[in-house]
Amino acid sequence: DHANQRAKEALNRMVENSLSLVLASHSKNVISNFCSRVVIMDQGRLVFDGATDDGLKMWRSIVQRKNHQITD
Repeated sequence: DHANQRAKEALNRMVENSLSLVLASHSKNVISNFCSRVVIMDQGRLVFDGATDDGLKMWRSIVQRKNHQITD
């Protein structure tokens, strides 16, 4: 999709031209492709601040735990 590609290119330019960029997303692909650091908040509390790969693992763990609580 052309619009999606243009959005990715615009985000790439922002990342390349920024010293710091705060990006809020629930998209694992966006986070993996554009972030060098992840901060995770859960119910207003900081639960993780660190490397992207570790942050995505923590996020998956939180989501699985919350999904498990919902189905119990």
